[in-house]
Amino acid sequence: MQLTRTLPRSGNTPPPAPHTAFATWARSRSGVSYCYIKRGLDVRHDRLTLNGGIAKNKDYTNNQANIAVNTALDIGDQTLLYRTGVVLHFFKKALSFYAMQAGNQLPPTTSTLIDGSSAPAAQGKGKEVGIKLSLWDGKLTSTISAFELKTTGLTVFGGVLPSGITYVIPLGSITQRGFDGDITANLTRQWQLIGTFYAGTVHDQAGKPVDD
Repeated sequence: MQLTRTLPRSGNTPPPAPHTAFATWARSRSGVSYCYIKRGLDVRHDRLTLNGGIAKNKDYTNNQANIAVNTALDIGDQTLLYRTGVVLHFFKKALSFYAMQAGNQLPPTTSTLIDGSSAPAAQGKGKEVGIKLSLWDGKLTSTISAFELKTTGLTVFGGVLPSGITYVIPLGSITQRGFDGDITANLTRQWQLIGTFYAGTVHDQAGKPVDD
């Protein structure tokens, strides 16, 4: 919406430049649907368990940055995700070793690339192996794991298009590797003592370190 104001003139005084102001209204609408199916199979009772899951995700966004000058931007994404894993138990499940891998995806955003198209949603694949410990009927539990997560489709701010809409620049891919864990002591029914740790690195597709 454009508002113009022109001041009256006297004699031969040239008219001043019009004073222009812009009023901006934005409109956005989104919806999400999600379906997840999980299945566990005891290959050997209290010793070997296989786990698997599949998820169908649909995310839709309709965004109009300025209803006066911009058309609506429709962003839709339908993703099929998975998760598989194996768990090996010992000493009546007091000690367990596990390994898993899974796919994941961040919701699509309203970000725009320099060519005016919508930025794709970031996607990733992860792998994890670890140890779980449960002692004294669960009064003391702990998990220690090593992981690797590769993500593509992340973006950073790039600038402003002539239309006034900001655009982003794709980063390519990053890889996260490291270790994390936790230990929990159930002191009473009302009190728990929890400690966690993490150590890891993040690198881009060229192998250069990225701030974690």
